[in-house]
Amino acid sequence: MHGLARLKPLWAALLLFAMVNGVVLAALNQPPVVTVPSPLPSGSPNTTIQISNSIGVSDPDAGGSDVLLSVTSTNGGFIWDYSTPPGSVETTSSATDDLAALNAALDGMVFVPNAAFAGIATMTLNLNDLGNTGTPPLPLVDVETFDIRVCAPHELFSQTNCEFNHAPFNVLPSPAPNAALGTTANIPVSVDDGDVGGGTIDMELNVQHHNGALLPAQVGTLFWTYGSNVTSDVATDTLANINAALANLTFTPALGFAGQARIVLESDDNGNSGSPTTEKADTDLLIIDVCAPAEPDPADCAANNAPANHLPNPAPDTTIGTVVSVPVSVSDIDVGIGSMDMEIYVQHHNGALPPASVGTITWHYGIGVTADLATDTMQNLNFHLNNLLFTPAAGFTGQARIVFEIDDNGNSGSLGPIDEKAHTSFVVIDVVQPSDPTFSAVFEGHGAPPNAQHIQTVDVSITPSGGGTPVFIGTRTTDTSGQFTVTNLLPGSYTVRVKGEHSLRLVTPVTLNAGSSTIALGTLREGDANDDNIVNIQDFSILASAFGTSLGGAGYNASADFNDDNTVNISDFSLLAANFGQSGAS
Repeated sequence: MHGLARLKPLWAALLLFAMVNGVVLAALNQPPVVTVPSPLPSGSPNTTIQISNSIGVSDPDAGGSDVLLSVTSTNGGFIWDYSTPPGSVETTSSATDDLAALNAALDGMVFVPNAAFAGIATMTLNLNDLGNTGTPPLPLVDVETFDIRVCAPHELFSQTNCEFNHAPFNVLPSPAPNAALGTTANIPVSVDDGDVGGGTIDMELNVQHHNGALLPAQVGTLFWTYGSNVTSDVATDTLANINAALANLTFTPALGFAGQARIVLESDDNGNSGSPTTEKADTDLLIIDVCAPAEPDPADCAANNAPANHLPNPAPDTTIGTVVSVPVSVSDIDVGIGSMDMEIYVQHHNGALPPASVGTITWHYGIGVTADLATDTMQNLNFHLNNLLFTPAAGFTGQARIVFEIDDNGNSGSLGPIDEKAHTSFVVIDVVQPSDPTFSAVFEGHGAPPNAQHIQTVDVSITPSGGGTPVFIGTRTTDTSGQFTVTNLLPGSYTVRVKGEHSLRLVTPVTLNAGSSTIALGTLREGDANDDNIVNIQDFSILASAFGTSLGGAGYNASADFNDDNTVNISDFSLLAANFGQSGAS
């Protein structure tokens, strides 16, 4: 407001006094005038701005008399002829001089913005005529304030608009960085704001799953100056400090996570700066593909891969009423720790029987069921699928079909609607009549059966022809005819290995049919006193130490009694001599 306006009531009272009292007044003192620059000055941060453009002071009746000019500024300082010491930057200064000298000083005045400041600075000029001249000699003043636009670099193309608050904007890496499973990735992000200057901004970071199927902690964590191993964080600091922290921002996928992680960045300028001081913000998201080991091509690891079932091959078969293990597993290279659906159900191979007449499955999620559905991580599903059991229904023979359907629930892959992928496969289990063979072995030197000398404990293993896991390992005791039985075997071709207490191992290929049968294995050769499957000098030493002894007598050793007649004599020596230097089958 002009000083003259503030003094009008006082002058009106003086004039009324003069008229009433017949006083003749001398010429009235006229107010001074401050002229502000037009157009308003503008410039860039960290540079001096010339204050000219018709700025000046005047007073119609001051003449060459001194007047007082006081100058103050905000968001920066100024330099003029009256700076003390000369050339120094001041934020407030006064000078008493004539109008010509003051105008010369104003014409050379420059404004110096505060470091890194961008926005609106102000300068105020207060001109006091010190009562020059006129009657009465009351000082009159004029006070004017004007803006100085300190425009950010990207605003220079339109300096007339640089007093408005501009929104910040996030600068993201392009293309987005990828990460390997379990490997930390650097995310070089920055934020820019042309007019925030030295003011503070808010930077908020959040970790998300691309389709929200997983919790943030299941996706990964962030590390930067303001927070370690966080899924969400916000910091308020200067633009320079925020950018220094963002330059070192890293993302670490959660253990086992593969797929797409979304990093959301929101910067807020807190109203810095400009007018009006409305907060402006910018929100962006960055998609990071966390590639599984089987996805070496980053261009492919964003796509949702289908799961797969892995079934035993050949399929396990079983006999009537006998539980059989069905070790199954599933895989999905990009499911990470997301949940999967595994559905299992029992069928008859041609649908002629209902599931309950075929059999049941048992695993962690269901016991004795014909159909089951479980939702869990791939790791947990695989652990329990490895222990899956199938139990044929009582009396059932034929082919049982177990169907497996795995669904990845859309985990994980490309951004957008959840794209579920599934895989269905089945295993066929033959449930057959068992083979209950009786095996017959001839023990060398034991006389004609039946007799008690043929009763021995033998080690037995039965293995599928061509190798594989033995279907039977254990001991059997032969009868007086040298026979023993193994029940509930699947019909098929096998290799039978038998070893007596002091005989060499006998290996015989056999074919087992359903039902009962008797199968001759051959002759078990004697003389292996130390049970190492070789007849040599060590066995002879054992025989020599026990030679001539009988059961119950001192020094008797049953391991040297090769014909099991309870006496170690020349008959046992003859058996050892006949096989000396021989080895049993492996």
